[in-house]
Amino acid sequence: MEKELFIERMLGVENLTDELEDEPADWLLKWGIARLDQVLKPAGEDPEAAGGRVNALMAVMRKINRMTGARQQADAESLAADFAALDGLFAAAFESGRSPSESECRAAAAHLAQLDPQPALEFLTGWGG
Repeated sequence: MEKELFIERMLGVENLTDELEDEPADWLLKWGIARLDQVLKPAGEDPEAAGGRVNALMAVMRKINRMTGARQQADAESLAADFAALDGLFAAAFESGRSPSESECRAAAAHLAQLDPQPALEFLTGWGG
């Protein structure tokens, strides 16, 4: 697969980082790019499968971007639901997920709301296992 094409695609999608300031946005993009090999490997030489897997990775990044941006304004219930959704997105992108309980999601939401942007990104990118 042409990894460079996927990198260009990721760099051209504004809504992957539009909720973040420059430094955290750059960090999230670098995190996503660093995961490309991991998500592309199962696709083999199938360009359609590769595109789907990169789309799944970008969905993870988009959700992390939105959650980071909303972490202090969103209500606890919405953030907890976002954690459950994020788990599903990680599963689609990386073929692994945590299957967190509702109480784990609520605790994670409460923790996220207290974090600055960079620690929030690190916490969210670690959520998938």
